Amino acid sequence: MIRPKINQSERTDIEVTMYLLRLLELDTREQLLKTAGFYVISWTDDLLTWNPQDYGGILEITVQQKEVWFPDLYASNCIRGYQKFGADDLRLYVNYSGAVDWEPTFSLSTSCAVDVSLFPVDSQICSIIILPWMTTNQEINIKDPKLDNSLFETPNGDFAITQTNVTQAFYTVYSNPSYELTESKFTLTMKRKSSLYLLNVVGPFVGISSLCVISFLIDSQSGERLSVSMTVLLSLTVFLSVIDDMLPKTANSISYFVIYVALMIGMSFLCLLCNVATLYIHNRSKETPIPTWLRVIMIRKNVLESNHQHSVNSSTDLEPSSYVCCDKLNSGTSCNHWPEIANIFDRAFFILIALALVSINFGFFIIHII
Repeated sequence: MIRPKINQSERTDIEVTMYLLRLLELDTREQLLKTAGFYVISWTDDLLTWNPQDYGGILEITVQQKEVWFPDLYASNCIRGYQKFGADDLRLYVNYSGAVDWEPTFSLSTSCAVDVSLFPVDSQICSIIILPWMTTNQEINIKDPKLDNSLFETPNGDFAITQTNVTQAFYTVYSNPSYELTESKFTLTMKRKSSLYLLNVVGPFVGISSLCVISFLIDSQSGERLSVSMTVLLSLTVFLSVIDDMLPKTANSISYFVIYVALMIGMSFLCLLCNVATLYIHNRSKETPIPTWLRVIMIRKNVLESNHQHSVNSSTDLEPSSYVCCDKLNSGTSCNHWPEIANIFDRAFFILIALALVSINFGFFIIHII
């Protein structure tokens, strides 16, 4: 159809406003954004003007889209190719002055590059791009496009829109470099609603994973130490299988939370191995000789404890038992020191693993706060 200008050398000004009604879904696995709404597209058709007095005071009429000229606009970043605006039987409003209002609806599935590194407190930036297909800037002028979400009907359960923006870019037509096309990009900034994930995923996982260090405080003779360590490890594994569908999966980026989960399961497994080692040491026969390096550790421990006791009560003579213990260690007598050695390792493992857990948790939360 002929462009709606009496003078075809003049450009047709097009005003475009996108009204977003629903944010249906942001699929992080498939990396697509599903939205619904409508456009209000306005222009002036110089060929569709009349005097209302000549036509019984008619100020406005409606016509089918196929009967008049309209801009050939497409949503260009849909996952199933370009999506054309409107339909042949869609009606347009035409004012007696030639002002035309076109309000095509849309339900789009557009591609979106998702970055889930900061899950579950991540923000995503997605865009809907519209582009004229065969109409160049020499023919139409898309003026100051707008994005309006004030009519938003149903909030999305996972994401909230925090910011909107519209930008334009100009591209040269490949077949004819003298022609340009205008691309309008409607950008949505969305923040994940993280409360559900923090309460149902992160919180329980942090709590369960921190229980493994408590096992070192259980008496080795109670027989429950390995049970606690194994229960924690199995609980984390089962919990991971439960929340697996909630964790984002994309090849573009790896969530720090997924790395955190792997580290915490690894620490739980390390706790189990350390408990096995200390129980093995605790249950060794007193006839088993103590290696020299362990004897040195025991002697230094006893000396430090004796010095501490002496500093607390300097008026009391030092208990000779420490020296007796040291003498027995050096002489290799049959006194059973393996339980005491196991207690030393228990304390060391408790401190080291507790520090590691605190460091991992601190690093995880600092990354997400910053």
